[in-house]
Amino acid sequence: MAAFCHAVNVGTDMLELDCHLTKDEQVVVSHDENLKRATGVDVSISDLKYSELPPYLCKLDVTFQKECHCEGEDNRIPLLKEVFEAFPNTPVNIDIKVNNNVLIKKVHDTVPAAQN
Repeated sequence: MAAFCHAVNVGTDMLELDCHLTKDEQVVVSHDENLKRATGVDVSISDLKYSELPPYLCKLDVTFQKECHCEGEDNRIPLLKEVFEAFPNTPVNIDIKVNNNVLIKKVHDTVPAAQN
């Protein structure tokens, strides 16, 4: 979430994010399906329940801004609904990288009605 806050604070017009489905079918926001790069734990999001997901590393590279790192107090992998709640006035571009009908439906159902 800290990276999204940073993006909004520097004046981004839109958030771009990737969604994945946990083992208990929670839609989470993470660039990678495998969490090794972002958490240090070599595990796939789809293999864990939401409550079992490891926290993000304390310091992550921000890919949209050169030589920028993001640090935040809340290192949880966010749910998609939390991103919409935190940034209700910011357009969001959602990238679904897998052909998974359950994920597609859950993302659709999570997008606020004004954006559907």
